[in-house]
Amino acid sequence: MIRLFCDRIRRLAQRELPSHDQLTRNEPMAEAYQPAEGFVDEVWLPVPGWEGSYMVSDQGRVKSLDRICSRPGGKGDFLKKGVVLCPETIGRHGHLRVKLQAHGESKYVYVHDLVFAAFSAPCPAGYKVRHIDGNPSNNAAANLECTKLYTKEELAEAKLKSKARAAKIRAFKRAIDSAVTKTPGYVPSKEDLDAAFIYRDGVLYWRKDRGNHIKAGTEAGTFRHGYVRVSFKGRIYLAHRLIWVMHGNAPAETIDHINRDRSDNRIENLRPATKGQQLFNTGLRPNNKSGIKGVSWYKDAQAWRGQVGFRGKAYTAGVFDSKEECAEAVRVLRERLHGEYAHHATTA
Repeated sequence: MIRLFCDRIRRLAQRELPSHDQLTRNEPMAEAYQPAEGFVDEVWLPVPGWEGSYMVSDQGRVKSLDRICSRPGGKGDFLKKGVVLCPETIGRHGHLRVKLQAHGESKYVYVHDLVFAAFSAPCPAGYKVRHIDGNPSNNAAANLECTKLYTKEELAEAKLKSKARAAKIRAFKRAIDSAVTKTPGYVPSKEDLDAAFIYRDGVLYWRKDRGNHIKAGTEAGTFRHGYVRVSFKGRIYLAHRLIWVMHGNAPAETIDHINRDRSDNRIENLRPATKGQQLFNTGLRPNNKSGIKGVSWYKDAQAWRGQVGFRGKAYTAGVFDSKEECAEAVRVLRERLHGEYAHHATTA
């Protein structure tokens, strides 16, 4: 094995080397490089700062040129053939870089910087080379441009502006959705509802098959927070609102359940109401200690006091020694203020 290795070294040393002039003329050697398949019109130019050692093409390829190199230990010179360099991928962005070596100098550089510098001009301070199509591996000269390099402060300011703009867009969409849901047109027409549903005893049933899993006659809707919700024509509707329109009524701002049972959607249990009227039909508060809606113990007077809320104000029914008398006074005042929406809740 050692003998074979020595014979090979001896043959290499005896090879006739070309003259120095032949090896340092770059133009003839550049012509000797034939373009590879798919690069018929490829144009090569010297790499700025590395003339005579490397060239770069308008298609984003880098190659080294033939040059004379010295053997270590004073054993003479040898010819180092030029080759097309194989770049490596760097970083999460996928940029390509190559290693350039000549005259004792070694440096890693990005391929897109070499191409842009050779076919355009080096980017000035504060600018960088950008890939137009967003593909970091496409280093063709036509795909590169010089763009401004923003500072951290400018990027942070741009990010804040982008977040503010996105927040405005989301707020605008919410406003549109809210406006649509509050308009009468938000509920489908009676004709569309009659063609899709069958109403029976406060429950909606599908009139026709809806795919393989939902057959005609299947109960429509699902329960959530006590309400029955139905998906129809790409939107979610509360079942009691659909039932109200199916019985020939105009869409109302809100629909109130008279018996306060959210799942009881019988038409007899539904009535139109405003949001304020819906608040009248509420039960006892969790912090109520008297067991009677609107009746509380008035510590300063050591007596029972009755109050009824109406349009943002609290109206007093009086102060009484007996809780029963106070409850009766509250009942009378509530019926006068709340009308048909009055609800007298007690623990009994």
